[in-house]
Amino acid sequence: MTNENIERGVVGYEELYKVDIFGNVTRAKDGKKMAQQINKFGYANVSLCKNGKQKQHKVHRVIAEAFIPNPLNKPQVNHIDGDKLNNVVWNLEWVTPKANNIHASDIGLVKKI
Repeated sequence: MTNENIERGVVGYEELYKVDIFGNVTRAKDGKKMAQQINKFGYANVSLCKNGKQKQHKVHRVIAEAFIPNPLNKPQVNHIDGDKLNNVVWNLEWVTPKANNIHASDIGLVKKI
């Protein structure tokens, strides 16, 4: 397995940061692992800086953008097992908002209406 298969540049930050299939985000220049914070909704965020501007990014979305093709341009990333912190690439998929809501209901994350 090549490095390209397990690690890629963060979309929009390719020269500055890398992300791997396990959900780790590192600085490209020295490989230092970036700290991840849990936001108020329970998702892991990482703070990335470019041109002196810092911005928070959801880790699951960074991984999906780097590794998972999205030919239908679906807008949301779903955690297949329902665990918002399980950001390995094989636990993520691009979905529509409707599909995301149905999945959340089916696995008991939200009450059925």
